[in-house]
Amino acid sequence: MSEESESALHARVRSTVDAHVAKLVLAVKVLRIPAALVGLPAIPALLAATILAATAQGGWRVGLLAACLLGWLAVALWWIRLKRYHDAIRDPGLLAEQLVAVFEMFDSGSEVFTRMLAVFEGGGLRVVYRLRSLWRVVRIPDYVTTQIEDLHAARWFIPPMPATTALRFTILIWATVASWVALLVLVGLRIGGVV
Repeated sequence: MSEESESALHARVRSTVDAHVAKLVLAVKVLRIPAALVGLPAIPALLAATILAATAQGGWRVGLLAACLLGWLAVALWWIRLKRYHDAIRDPGLLAEQLVAVFEMFDSGSEVFTRMLAVFEGGGLRVVYRLRSLWRVVRIPDYVTTQIEDLHAARWFIPPMPATTALRFTILIWATVASWVALLVLVGLRIGGVV
């Protein structure tokens, strides 16, 4: 690629990122409030369940405290992820620079782009060829993943991080439901004198 086309590509990438980074920052700021509200309902149930578990008798105590620990872990992982997104948007200029670096990392001459292109090249089914090409994409070289991990602001918006955020959200929802159900069961067991 010639130097002129590289600078034109950089300018185009930069203008695209600049046009959208403010929207990304605004979206994270707006979604921070409902995301925090999602993280709150499990806390009172887990607190009460932990108190009941700590005062339980015999072998119940260890099992119930372990279950509470898993619930607290789900809540903590959610709040840590919210903090990471908040930190990522703290400096929009840095975020923009890192997003430009990501786009340039995957330009048309890069090894990763070539691997992704191989998945879609050629006509027909060619299932084995496509699966082999897809496996090469999945096995992106370590230096690329290291470069992405070094981008402390942008990495939270690059797969697989959004997918792991969705996974943490799902785990948190289930932990919230389980903690409230467990609290009701524990109160019933406590009233019945079982624990």
